[in-house]
Amino acid sequence: MSRRTLTGLAAVGISLAFLAGCGDSGGAVVGKPAGVESTGNGDNPFEGKSSQEIQKLVTAAMAEVESVRVSADLINDGSSMTMVMSMDRDSNCDGSLSMGGGRADIKGDTTHSFMKGDRAFWIQSAGSEEQAEPVLKILGDKWVRTAAGSDDGFSDVCDLDGLLDEFESSDADGTTTVGAVSTVDGVEVVELSGDGDDDGDTTRMWVSVSAPHRIVKMKVEGGDEPGEFHFSKFNEPIEVELPGDGEWVDLSNLGG
Repeated sequence: MSRRTLTGLAAVGISLAFLAGCGDSGGAVVGKPAGVESTGNGDNPFEGKSSQEIQKLVTAAMAEVESVRVSADLINDGSSMTMVMSMDRDSNCDGSLSMGGGRADIKGDTTHSFMKGDRAFWIQSAGSEEQAEPVLKILGDKWVRTAAGSDDGFSDVCDLDGLLDEFESSDADGTTTVGAVSTVDGVEVVELSGDGDDDGDTTRMWVSVSAPHRIVKMKVEGGDEPGEFHFSKFNEPIEVELPGDGEWVDLSNLGG
């Protein structure tokens, strides 16, 4: 199971690919469709802009994010998964991941990441109760610890820099359709939708009408791994209480 897919965060960066226009003219120009009207915050900020111009606005806004809360419901390897995670650029993170009737809490800072799953979570992760039993015997009620940024760990969940880098690297042909103004999670937004990709996925995004034009909601439809993602609490401080000595087991002791 891919850690990036596990968190659903890769899909967030990839979603901006559909905002990249095609051709030397700067991309397909998007117009003001029926139902889009001026709001209290002014006219639709994306009216009449090219796909590439929209991409620049959204990319610039997301590049300035220092911290964010991500809530996601998605399908991974055919199983339903829910994630809630707050993270910042200093690798501080605090949240949880639920799948297969089990749950794991995740915390981290600049040096280490920690995960604590219940019995159902470890059985689901291992594939069977028999395979999970050795891990459960070692862990008991303790956390698993791994070095931040470790390739054999789960610290990608806390990697906000990695997530935001995805926004900078998007590069694809396509057109963008601007939808109606609406409200999502109390924020006035404009819906943006793009062409489907080779995997059969279609991505829709709801971006703040007011500057900075951050992504508030994203929905991936079709394909093997559909999901819905919500972004909130931008640039709010994240305080994490990490497990103390004696409360964790190093990943290397689990054969990780």
